[in-house]
Amino acid sequence: MGQTSLLPRRSRVRDAAAAAFHAPPRPADPLLEGRRPGPPPTSLRREHLGLGWPLLIGAPLSPRLRGQHSSLKVVNEPVLAFTPGSPERDALQKALRDLKGRTEAIPCVVGDEEVWTSDVHYQVSPFNHGHKVAKFCYADKALLNKAIGAALAARKEWDLKPVADRAQIFLRAADMLSGPRRAEVLAKTMVGQGKTVIQAEIDAAAELIDFFRFNAKFAMELEGEQPISVPPSTNSVVYRGLEGFVAAISPFNFTAIGGNLAGAPALMGNVVLWKPSDTAMLASYAVYRVLREAGLPPNVIQFVPADGPTFGDAITNSEHLCGINFTGSVPTFKHLWKQVAQNLDRFRTFPRLAGGKDPLPPLPCGPRGPPPPQSSRQTEGVMQPLRELRRGLVGTVTQKEPEPLGPAVWVLRLLALSLLREHVASPSAVLLCSAFEWEWERVVVRPEQDKTVGSEPPGRAGTVRQWSGCGPPCELALNHRPAPAECGGKNFHFVHSSADVDSVVSGTLRSAFEYGGQKCSACSRLYAPSSLWPQIRGRLLEEHSRIKVGDPAEDFGTFFSAVIDAKRWALQGGHGGAAPPGTASGLCDTVLPAYQSFGRIKRWLEHARSSPSLSVLAGGRCDDSVGYFVEPCIIESKDPQDPIMKEEIFGPVLTVYVYPDDKYRETLRLVDSTTSYGLTGAVFAQDKDVVREATKMLRHAAGNFYINDKSTGSVVGQQPFGGARASGTNDKPGGPHYVLRWTSPQVIKETHQPLGDWRYAYMQ
Repeated sequence: MGQTSLLPRRSRVRDAAAAAFHAPPRPADPLLEGRRPGPPPTSLRREHLGLGWPLLIGAPLSPRLRGQHSSLKVVNEPVLAFTPGSPERDALQKALRDLKGRTEAIPCVVGDEEVWTSDVHYQVSPFNHGHKVAKFCYADKALLNKAIGAALAARKEWDLKPVADRAQIFLRAADMLSGPRRAEVLAKTMVGQGKTVIQAEIDAAAELIDFFRFNAKFAMELEGEQPISVPPSTNSVVYRGLEGFVAAISPFNFTAIGGNLAGAPALMGNVVLWKPSDTAMLASYAVYRVLREAGLPPNVIQFVPADGPTFGDAITNSEHLCGINFTGSVPTFKHLWKQVAQNLDRFRTFPRLAGGKDPLPPLPCGPRGPPPPQSSRQTEGVMQPLRELRRGLVGTVTQKEPEPLGPAVWVLRLLALSLLREHVASPSAVLLCSAFEWEWERVVVRPEQDKTVGSEPPGRAGTVRQWSGCGPPCELALNHRPAPAECGGKNFHFVHSSADVDSVVSGTLRSAFEYGGQKCSACSRLYAPSSLWPQIRGRLLEEHSRIKVGDPAEDFGTFFSAVIDAKRWALQGGHGGAAPPGTASGLCDTVLPAYQSFGRIKRWLEHARSSPSLSVLAGGRCDDSVGYFVEPCIIESKDPQDPIMKEEIFGPVLTVYVYPDDKYRETLRLVDSTTSYGLTGAVFAQDKDVVREATKMLRHAAGNFYINDKSTGSVVGQQPFGGARASGTNDKPGGPHYVLRWTSPQVIKETHQPLGDWRYAYMQ
């Protein structure tokens, strides 16, 4: 079996599986992420759903893969239906039962060594925050440096391994995920990240499998891309890995992204430090274990959960950093970029930075408060609590928050934030430190409009908050006022008067509300023509009433579940570094707030209810008593420039702006100019001239542009994904060019005859 080609075998197994299941035909679903439903995929026979794996994990490379760069044929992994009584549904329900009430211990893994530190954390289930699904620990600076050393020790041998041999490991991992490990990874994604059956299936199974298989295909094909040779010389290209290590920083919202951020550089001969998201730890570790069991050598990928600033400092202080593969907030990505630039003279090579896609949005703010205090007495009132904060004493401010909710709670000068930066000597000691009993309630810091803080834009507002040590953990909080360039995507659906209403409604509901709007590609702004708005509005509200929000593990009829978490904002120390994926940098280098979801979305909804230009049409109720549940919300805005039309919320909130039919060109310009992002967008129109015009006008408004389809659902190999502007570096993972990003090509010229006289002919 070890010498048998994998590809013909996969084809035979797929045919056998299709015959074994006798699945009745299902109607095609054009909205199903561009994938074909159908018979179970490779090796997913009934006996392989948990009863062993027939492929020899240690099998040598298939002869068909060795030395034949273009022979690897792959197709997208079919999406399983999980209908009642199906073997995949039975296997998934068993895996979910196995996880019920269980807490998995997840160590740092450096080489083959499992390491625990004293900095222990827990991942909770979003829809049942009483269930701790994982216990894990943060790697400290010493352990991160050890991981860097272990990775570098393995780099040369791994880089010299033929690409076909490396590809074999990822193909084997894909087959494991397609077969015996599918149910496990799906269940852990559902329980840990709050995904429904279908959202877990298209992510943790189909997309991750596709990443591994298509990247292997693209790597093999890249190896075959060689320059021309002219006698008496031959030319060749060696696609080397980068010289150093790559840091992979992954987000919570896609298990597949974590596997790809670490896996793609490794496939191309690199060694990787993988920092997974705290709120995707359970599934990320499962993917890491699959890679190891598929034959990945122990030091190629180091699994190192870590505090963001600690990780950022460790990687950027190493001369061997050669790349950062990142998905998270734009501010965090910018912060990393600045940190790399500050250390540029230290590195042996210019590090490559890729990413910046998933947002952490800011919070809305109401009307401006009173002007900052000017007197020295008032200034002293700011300084004293900060001095006391530094000493660990109690600091209090007594002025109450005005109603309705606005940016002025206690209004202070820009001096306050500067003092915070100056006087808090060791901010890391403040973070979640319940031993102290500082008792601040809420403090707002408002920079003056003509000033900046650090390198951030002017006019930003922040909120500092701290609770007593005898209650919730002490935290210092910072909330942002909406400002451009803070997030990864503010994606649009533009509807023309010639559009098909049914397509608009179905596509928008799925794009806006699947996975609670926590996709970087989710539609959050809809532009509807006045002539169609009554129909669209009626249909949206009708279908909205049918959406079920609940526990996806217990009720497979759930359309989406809880949002990811409700962490409060926290002060993080040092010069920043890489905050955890899904975080945003603060107003200065010292302040980096931790990710928040439920509370932030709730405050946006409060903004919608209090704003005179916004009307809540449906939904918007919030309940965090059991899980972090937010009801899908549809809002109509009379103001196309309202912050809710400009800033990503990363939650189940859709805002609609209705425009006059004869103003569609002006509205297209509005779509293009309202935000600084450029991730995804869609145009719905049957008029082909309008489609062509919109495509030209919105040329730079979206890196993934859809016509008469929703803005979500890119498929590996079909729609490589990514955006430009403030949305990221647009490296298009899922496409053939992405793997080139992680190579350092070497061109070799060999001449096969003596060079002859050094003098040119004209010199004779």
